[in-house]
Amino acid sequence: MEKVEISEDIVRFVEDLISSGEEKFEVIKLRVLDEESEQHDDELIDSVIHDFTIVLQGLASDLAGWYGEPRIALDEEEFDDETEEQGEEEGEPFYVPCSFSSAIWETEELILYLAVCQEDREFPIMLVVGVEY
Repeated sequence: MEKVEISEDIVRFVEDLISSGEEKFEVIKLRVLDEESEQHDDELIDSVIHDFTIVLQGLASDLAGWYGEPRIALDEEEFDDETEEQGEEEGEPFYVPCSFSSAIWETEELILYLAVCQEDREFPIMLVVGVEY
């Protein structure tokens, strides 16, 4: 089943998230893969990730008017295993763990991101928005 919680006004949603002053993320779209057959269906997973990435790109476009153009990462393979294992080093670009695609806005005060993520095949595929300070 697919659950959609996307705010009609993503800018206001993000402003509220930032104004909370907390490092957190919110799930704005979710696809649970209930059956084991779905969890191992690469075509289905790729299709869901593709659909979520299209939504991400639309939301990123809406946010670009307020926060500028984001840095876009379209494949987790752009990041090597050492980046994930060692964490972010000084000067290294921010990376959203377990993400397939992401839009990232980095400022001196905060990092804002949208990302399509899935930790493992048994976990849901999620479109998230988050902030880190």
